[in-house]
Amino acid sequence: MLRVKRTSERPRLGLASAIYLAIGVMIFIAGDSNLTTYHAWLSGGTYSKVAMLMGFLAAACGCIGIYASMTLYAKGRYWAMLYNIFMGTTTICSFLAGSACLIHRASTNAISANLYRNWIIQGQNQQGQATLNSLQAKYKCCGFKNDMDHAIQPCLRFTPGERLPGCSKQLTKLSQGDFLKVGLLMLLSSLVYIYGIWIALKMIKTRVWSQEAKMPQRAHAYPEVDGDSL
Repeated sequence: MLRVKRTSERPRLGLASAIYLAIGVMIFIAGDSNLTTYHAWLSGGTYSKVAMLMGFLAAACGCIGIYASMTLYAKGRYWAMLYNIFMGTTTICSFLAGSACLIHRASTNAISANLYRNWIIQGQNQQGQATLNSLQAKYKCCGFKNDMDHAIQPCLRFTPGERLPGCSKQLTKLSQGDFLKVGLLMLLSSLVYIYGIWIALKMIKTRVWSQEAKMPQRAHAYPEVDGDSL
């Protein structure tokens, strides 16, 4: 019977991939939850959609890594190589996307200008006006910069006789909070992915699967046949 050599790389790759699967699901849920907020809707939610994509890729890579850790012989080596290609791509993309989120978070004026531009666009259609009115009701604000700046009436009914503050500061602050959360998740996760890539590369370099295929098998000896006895 074939005796397979036990190595520590297999369980380490499987455990790391299971963790990456959990991280990917967490990032996907975080990005998806952000899309339900008013400020994400107003900004287009691009950062949330990118986070969902990165979470999906990380979860897929985790599944591939788990499968590669359980597969024997040359087939497992091919899956490990595929795992490294996809995980390397996911790592680079997550690092760049996370860094971009954190850099963009520091640009308060750019975030505010984007929100303001979309506020005006959404205020030009009936469905957008209804959503903006609900936004003003939730955050107890009126208009973007102030109640005279593209306010969706009648937002003044919430405090009769008084002027409400604009929604700009609150929306910008909430958007920056999302950028910080999503950016840190993608950036830190990209650093964690390096461990899985290193383990898979080590397994490929040490030719774990080739060593399994070369393990000695039990020989079944057959009696030699004498030609004179025939």
